[in-house]
Amino acid sequence: MKWSDYIKPVKTITIGKYWQSNDDTKEPIEWIVLREEPDRMYVISQYCLDYVPYCDDRKNIRWERSNIRKWLNEYFYDEAFSSEEKGQILCSDVITENGGYSLRLDSGRPVQDYIFIPSIAEAIILFNGDSFGDIRCCQKRFASSTPYAFQRGAAVSVIEHRSLDEFELAHWYSNAMANIPYWVCANPKNRMVLVEENSEADTIETRLTSKWFLRTDGSSESQIRCVEPDGRLSYILFSKQEKEKVAVRPAMWIKK
Repeated sequence: MKWSDYIKPVKTITIGKYWQSNDDTKEPIEWIVLREEPDRMYVISQYCLDYVPYCDDRKNIRWERSNIRKWLNEYFYDEAFSSEEKGQILCSDVITENGGYSLRLDSGRPVQDYIFIPSIAEAIILFNGDSFGDIRCCQKRFASSTPYAFQRGAAVSVIEHRSLDEFELAHWYSNAMANIPYWVCANPKNRMVLVEENSEADTIETRLTSKWFLRTDGSSESQIRCVEPDGRLSYILFSKQEKEKVAVRPAMWIKK
């Protein structure tokens, strides 16, 4: 099996509408189903849908006080979903780890949200990973930005389908094997390879992807957790969030 086959989502659904191809017409939003329970499903958008700064100052870097949480549960919630669709979205206990890395979904600070972004634990466990550098998990996490998100400011990077070099094998990934092609950043020494226009079509060899936010705190008040364009877990400094233009990839629990 090729890696490109391995990372295809098992199941997707469509609910809500948002600007995607342009800023004139809203289009149906596609969501990947990451977890199914008897009465509910955890879903995450197939694409990064917008660009919104995570927070305005370091005092609000925690999820419960962040600008992005307010934006998701007010503006995005109202713009993307009809009254009937809102009835399918559950107001859920959203638990955020108390900084650093964690592989527990039930440990941290709980708040209630309709829409959110994943925590580090969710970005590992719900993508079927078992470690921070699990390459199988990384390959499933990367996501493209819509043209609308790019227009709004989300940065995109080039990733390419190639074998890892010795440095990447030793430092960045676990479960990786030499001489097998993976989707990785085109310039491994500079992971954010920004392009000027979001016009380059995906090919067999290259794709355009974006860095997207996580809600877990950084290990200090200056760090914001995120997923790199090639799917690895990382962070950015508060002072660089405007420069790096990290995208928003919403998630939610919905009724089955």
